[in-house]
Amino acid sequence: MKELAARYISSRSLQLREVRSLIGEFASDIEAILHDLRSEGVLIETGTGYRLSAERFVLGRGLYLLEEELCTTYELGEDLDECLRDSLATLRETKEIIACLRAAVIVALFSDPLKPEAVIDVLVHEWLRSRNLSDTDFQEI
Repeated sequence: MKELAARYISSRSLQLREVRSLIGEFASDIEAILHDLRSEGVLIETGTGYRLSAERFVLGRGLYLLEEELCTTYELGEDLDECLRDSLATLRETKEIIACLRAAVIVALFSDPLKPEAVIDVLVHEWLRSRNLSDTDFQEI
């Protein structure tokens, strides 16, 4: 997902072979992943290739952060704060970070079964901290 976004940002368009190549780096069933990205509205076909839907991409990035990064790190007993910092380091703008964290927090809070409390805590803490709240406001929340 990170590489897909990086390529889209640089050219504002993605070619089918680029997308297939990127998917092939992490999945064996390229067609299934490509179908999911299209049907979920992350990839939108244009006359010359694809464009990314920013809103859908943010949700996807938040889900990836939650499921693939933080929940896996939690299961392995590794440091959640370090994992989160490393994952967010790939995002360039504060708005992107906040949007990604917001999506991950919402999914974590409303998922069934509920995500581990430690995962929710680290996400909520980072999301609120990234909003540049004063210490008093942060403590009140």
